[in-house]
Amino acid sequence: MKIKILAIALFIFFLLFAFGSISLCAQEKLIFKKNRYKVGFITGYGTQGANLESRVEDYDYEVHLYQLQCYYTLVKKKRGSIELLLQPQFNLTKLRPVDWLDVEMQGYEFGLNGGLLYRKYVFKGFISLYACLSTGPHFTSRTPLRQARGFLFSDNLFMGTSIKVYKKLYLDVRYGIRHISNAGLKAPNNGLNDIVFSEGLYFAF
Repeated sequence: MKIKILAIALFIFFLLFAFGSISLCAQEKLIFKKNRYKVGFITGYGTQGANLESRVEDYDYEVHLYQLQCYYTLVKKKRGSIELLLQPQFNLTKLRPVDWLDVEMQGYEFGLNGGLLYRKYVFKGFISLYACLSTGPHFTSRTPLRQARGFLFSDNLFMGTSIKVYKKLYLDVRYGIRHISNAGLKAPNNGLNDIVFSEGLYFAF
């Protein structure tokens, strides 16, 4: 239940940010003068939330994320920007196939996510707040019994903040949810859900 509430809340925030970007595009002039690109690295941890939901789930699935961050600015204004985000990644996983089986397994994932991000600048660009929706193909070596392994899609909804550390170097922190499944291409396909916290650095140029 808490994961569903979090998903709804993040989706509402994403819509508000999207409407803000439309308003921003309509009211201000473009300022494509600098910092159209951002490149960095972010690492994170995700869990399917058994501890948060009093073990209502019938599986355990943890993921350690290692992602490259490649941003391209589509529209940039004084108050915000709309950006594309590409995330090549290799992730390590730990899981129990079912809750009643006290056996832990190790696995890995790799894939590429692409998304659309809206960024809101505050304090003259020293801090920015953003929301992003992304998806992309993944491969998983092992999964709980509820989900077929192999080719999957990773869907992500997250919000975050970036803080200038030094000149064009920024600290990046985000929180959100991730869902992986195979769109019904292979059974079983009940999906795996993670609550994810990530942090990293990127360089703007």
